[in-house]
Amino acid sequence: MATNGDTYLGGDDFDAALVDYWINENGFDARESKYRQVLRLKAEEAKIQLSANESYATVYEGKDLTINRDTFEEIIKPIVDKTIVCCNNALKDAGIKKENIDEIVLVGGSTRVPLVKQMLRDFLVKN
Repeated sequence: MATNGDTYLGGDDFDAALVDYWINENGFDARESKYRQVLRLKAEEAKIQLSANESYATVYEGKDLTINRDTFEEIIKPIVDKTIVCCNNALKDAGIKKENIDEIVLVGGSTRVPLVKQMLRDFLVKN
């Protein structure tokens, strides 16, 4: 009936936001690509762990890379907001009202992130 989305939006954006957070929190030199690559891998690991746990902690270069789920969700919320806009646009394009949706199918690894599920649930249930 309709599709809508941002093909440049995904889990890598969550990882990048977390990398930026850790760089700012720990004073890493953002120009050093070696830091960004390792931090990106740690961020992906954190994202996966935070989908099932309340916190993530590791050390890199003697610096504490710790984050709890609440902080992670605060960091990624603007990214998830963009997804909700796409959902709203798809409904408008299809001429469907939220209350007519019986079931949704989530695809992609980032749909395991609790905030994604919660915001989609909130979007579909609230007016």
